[in-house]
Amino acid sequence: MKLKKLMLTSFLVLSLSIISCNKQENVNNYNIPMEKLWGYNDLARFDNYLNLRSFYGKIDSIYSSFNNGEINPLTITVDKSEDNYSIATYSRIYKLEYNTFSITKSDAAAVVKIYSLDHPNYYWISDDILVNDNNIALTCDEAYDNKDVRKETDDKIKLFVSSLKSKMNDDFTDYDIVKTIHNYILDNATYEENNTFESHNIVGIARDGKGVCEAYAKTFQYLAYLYNIDCILAVGNAKTAPGVIEPHAWNLVKLDNKWYGVDTTFDDSLNVIDSFLLTKEQMLDVYFPSENNSLEDEQLYTYILPDVCD
Repeated sequence: MKLKKLMLTSFLVLSLSIISCNKQENVNNYNIPMEKLWGYNDLARFDNYLNLRSFYGKIDSIYSSFNNGEINPLTITVDKSEDNYSIATYSRIYKLEYNTFSITKSDAAAVVKIYSLDHPNYYWISDDILVNDNNIALTCDEAYDNKDVRKETDDKIKLFVSSLKSKMNDDFTDYDIVKTIHNYILDNATYEENNTFESHNIVGIARDGKGVCEAYAKTFQYLAYLYNIDCILAVGNAKTAPGVIEPHAWNLVKLDNKWYGVDTTFDDSLNVIDSFLLTKEQMLDVYFPSENNSLEDEQLYTYILPDVCD
């Protein structure tokens, strides 16, 4: 399974709506309290979590303003000669001074990564985030720096969501909703390994009907959020064939206060195991979540995942 690779520049570069059955909100608005977002919640284990959460909140304010068309990004260039590139161009949304939050460069970079993992709806967030000793540059992919392009893309995603909504009934349980989301993705997506920006986010599945594991997992996370289902994007490695372990993305979903594994990619393309509501025993020796849980390892930082039920 294919995940985006990290790139380094002369800076530090990191890869980085609730809908009920009766009511649809803005496609890019969860209306979910931050405390329910797993990455935000995970920050509580750090001594300076109040500072980290304050910084997270500032990032949210900036990205929300950009999403609403209130910020026009600035095109910047970065010398990437150390990585065998000449010049790379970025669309910078905002240059944020993290020192004012009394956090370190590593802290700032890791929190931005966490925010990205928590927010698949902001599909336009760039895979690269530039960090230096004073500030961090929040960037978007160049293809989506124009608000009209984002609106056109949002409209396509809304059609995808609307079609799913038509399959929901008012009396559905959370299990019914999760199963319907799972099957809907399988019915409307094709696994296709390529390296386009969209093949790694919800646009690949919702608009184009294809993508890699990251797109599958982010789409499942996004749709679960829309129906107020607790869901986490998990990244790491997985066994895709006997003796073959590759980078992979999947989901954890919470039902009846228990966490289960869900892997729409495997169910759709590999048929490795029945990957709906996996237990700990079923995931053993198949899924290997990232263990980069220290803020000092900001390039690969991921949150600590909850225990999957027995």
